[in-house]
Amino acid sequence: MSVAEPSASTPAAGRSDDAGTRSAEADIEDAQDQRSLDGNAAILARVESLEFRILDLDRSILAALSERRSGADGPPAGER
Repeated sequence: MSVAEPSASTPAAGRSDDAGTRSAEADIEDAQDQRSLDGNAAILARVESLEFRILDLDRSILAALSERRSGADGPPAGER
């Protein structure tokens, strides 16, 4: 024998239990979504700070290479 789905004649108490369960599940999902969003925001903030550090390193490398090139433009080592 199979269990029948509640019909329109089911008392309101039965429906409120289902609604309460769905509401509780939705609250849990909302909390999980919020934690996920917070975690993603923290990750993005960290990525942004790493990008700035990488740009600073790039600038430092370019400046060092530029200094090295300008020093290499002088007379050859044997003629100094």
